[in-house]
Amino acid sequence: MIHKFPFIDIPGFFEDTDYSALSDIVRTLPDTGHLLEVGSLFGRSTVAWDELLTAANKQWKITCIDRWGKIPGFHTHPVPERILSTIRGNDIKEVLDHRDAHKLFRKYTADRSIRSIRVEWDENFVWNEQMDVIFEDSEHDKAYLDRALPYWWNKLKPGGVLCGHDYCEDFGVKEAVTKLVEDTGSELELWAPYCSIWAIHKP
Repeated sequence: MIHKFPFIDIPGFFEDTDYSALSDIVRTLPDTGHLLEVGSLFGRSTVAWDELLTAANKQWKITCIDRWGKIPGFHTHPVPERILSTIRGNDIKEVLDHRDAHKLFRKYTADRSIRSIRVEWDENFVWNEQMDVIFEDSEHDKAYLDRALPYWWNKLKPGGVLCGHDYCEDFGVKEAVTKLVEDTGSELELWAPYCSIWAIHKP
């Protein structure tokens, strides 16, 4: 029997307060739909979405795309103790050197109906499907997000939600999201100061 890891047991940077913010978003969603998570790492936020949608009796598909490669800073700086404390047994070495982050993602999301696709964020990347929710949590620099957020906005169905993580001064997320809100004339929903989740509902 495959062990089903709960959100709380998966390493990552996604906090309990972020989980609570996602629950607010899930309450606004229809009973069926398709969610795309852009940047999933080991699957902590992925499983949070899955747990919340399942608890709400909503039948959603979840697709995750990521490079699942080495992350700058994960090797040059100590991994936070709050992440290390969630890692079990032999997984610690895998997490520290990211030899196969996708393998760990598949392990932590096993026994869940979650599709994962390994991609590269380059000029050849194309996404052809219109989505109901897109959760962007991949690269956090403004130059990337200034290109990525409008791209994902155009891949949303009417009534869809574009949302993400790390809306704070430490990254380029805040500036890029603010620019998208201004360019589209949309309304930004925030959960600050409790967490760094942001959301924009497409008319």
